[in-house]
Amino acid sequence: MAEKIPEWPGGHRGDVSTKLDLAPICDLPPRNAPHADCMRLQWWRKSQMTHLDGRHTASVRLVVIENPRVLGVVRISVGRDETTSPQRQREHIEHWCAGPSVLGTIVGWAEDLDVSGGVSPFKRPELGKWLNRRAGEFDVLCVWRLDRLTRRSRHFAELVDWCNEREKVVVSTSESLDLSTPMGKMFARIIAAFAEGELDTIQARSLDASRRLREGGAWFGGVEPFGYRFADRKEGGKRLVQDPVYAPLLRSLYERVVAGTPVNRLTKELNRQGIPTWRDHLRRESGRPTRNTLWTSKAISQALMNPRSAGYLLHKGEVVEGSDGRPVLITDEPILAVAEWERVVRALSVTGAPRTRSPSSPSLLTGVARCGLDGASLYVKRNTVKRAYKDAPDVYSSYMCRHAYSGAQRECRTAVGQEVLDLAVEQALLTCFAEDEVYERRETSKPALEEELRLVAGRLGRLEDDFTAGRYDGEGQEESYHRMHRRLAGKRTALTRQLEELPDVELIGTGRTFRELWAGKNLDERRSFLLDHDVRVLVWKTGRGLSDPHLKIEIPDVAYLRESAGLQGGRSAEPFIVDVNVPDDLRGVPVAEAIGREVISGPHPGIPS
Repeated sequence: MAEKIPEWPGGHRGDVSTKLDLAPICDLPPRNAPHADCMRLQWWRKSQMTHLDGRHTASVRLVVIENPRVLGVVRISVGRDETTSPQRQREHIEHWCAGPSVLGTIVGWAEDLDVSGGVSPFKRPELGKWLNRRAGEFDVLCVWRLDRLTRRSRHFAELVDWCNEREKVVVSTSESLDLSTPMGKMFARIIAAFAEGELDTIQARSLDASRRLREGGAWFGGVEPFGYRFADRKEGGKRLVQDPVYAPLLRSLYERVVAGTPVNRLTKELNRQGIPTWRDHLRRESGRPTRNTLWTSKAISQALMNPRSAGYLLHKGEVVEGSDGRPVLITDEPILAVAEWERVVRALSVTGAPRTRSPSSPSLLTGVARCGLDGASLYVKRNTVKRAYKDAPDVYSSYMCRHAYSGAQRECRTAVGQEVLDLAVEQALLTCFAEDEVYERRETSKPALEEELRLVAGRLGRLEDDFTAGRYDGEGQEESYHRMHRRLAGKRTALTRQLEELPDVELIGTGRTFRELWAGKNLDERRSFLLDHDVRVLVWKTGRGLSDPHLKIEIPDVAYLRESAGLQGGRSAEPFIVDVNVPDDLRGVPVAEAIGREVISGPHPGIPS
């Protein structure tokens, strides 16, 4: 008993038997067709019937679809070839669909521009949507040529199987193939294989062109890196030039990061000011709608750490080297110099460093000042007192020995006013270094030369390995090898000689004095300066109040302090000692030898500051 098949959208199929097996064919023009429009869209339907005696018979019927729903498929890799332009492909598909023997309706277009033929049809941006989510909305998949569908034999076979399972027809308006027959399938596979071979040839040419562009320092594909725009070269290809807006922005970000500004603070400032991100800036410049994305700390760090900010050309994430072993530059005007880029990379690469916490009671000499009797550290104690007069402070701070009032050391009553001791130490420093000029230590080009030497040595090693492996055995290649080897070996020798003669750093005058440098530091920076340069302060107890202490101030290594702080000129490099209200037998004695010696209260001559 024959079963009624549901009516096909847009046409009628007729009655066939159960257990149908469908195989599509495409573009079969009748023998008497006067022109190409007289094509019939048809299927061979295989039906199977089971008789009462158990025998099976199969029959094949030809079914014609009327008014099919057509999905036009357009693809192009690069929109420069007029022969395969999207408009020409559309015209071919529309002409076929409007033919008197088809009279189909185009229900949509899957138009993929700048998409390689090596991409699977199921993964293409537009066609993939129709195949994966809208398969029930069309009957025919129509292309101008099969290579517009795919250039991979494997992808073509997958698509044909997909169409067979879902009763779809693949139509090529320029190639007449019957995919229901073994011969038609064979020819379709041959065409797909030729298309795949053509794709391999195109890719080989593209790779060779990219290699030549890389060697010539030309840009060979991708989105403009942060702060750069494209500019055409006379020799072909493109170079990078600075963007007038975002190149200065990147420069400003670099200066603030190396100055110590946290990246997350920069992120908040950019978002608060409403400055578009780099990608939104490119979209706006090209006339596309922006996405209003926000700045992130990761995006700023990646832009600064990108080697392209220093002008380097990259390929697959690696810096491209020329035949001489040196990095190839992609721009004549890098936003950052190589030394600056290396500096910001070092600054941003320090992660997980312990953060220094400010003491709960911040003071200049915490950890610096010690008790003269036992060498114990002094701490800051704040006392609230009744005001003696109207403008008098109600809180007094003093440095006290941590052993005061603690068990066996109860007799130690060393104490001195905080402001008095801080002022005495600052005056001692300024006495020694006030008018010394501050110099800035700047790295010379030595790090860049070391990196260049490393690249040259690497290039020379690879060249020798290639020679050993026999890659220069061809005619005339050995002479080329020896020529490159002599050039690279000579460059390595010259760089080694330069590095031996070049200092690591150079000092450049800033025009400021140590007095100005000290005035510009905050409390934590001043305290760190004293600790880093081993400034020592020793205090003895006094019976004359907190404002007239016995103390000794020592800078044991003046030469190291000058070198570390970048100071030039001033006094000799001998240890510097200041004694205030100490007896003659302790004057000039280093702090380490003075600890434990008692000072009797009374007037002692101090060294004038």
